[in-house]
Amino acid sequence: MRASKQAANIVFLKESLSTIYLERQIRKWAKYWLKTETLPISYQGCHQKTIHIIDDENIAKRCKQWL
Repeated sequence: MRASKQAANIVFLKESLSTIYLERQIRKWAKYWLKTETLPISYQGCHQKTIHIIDDENIAKRCKQWL
């Protein structure tokens, strides 16, 4: 636990409440590494949270025609 706390403080350069979460994540990654010899895949930022009007094929086509 001390090592994960030191790692979180070194990487993120400050102590805060969020470092408790980071310490847990570091320990979780370490356990995963020892088990699989790989790091877990991060899905952060991989999901589109809003629908963009330009993603609609018909609207994109009409915009291209207009331009």
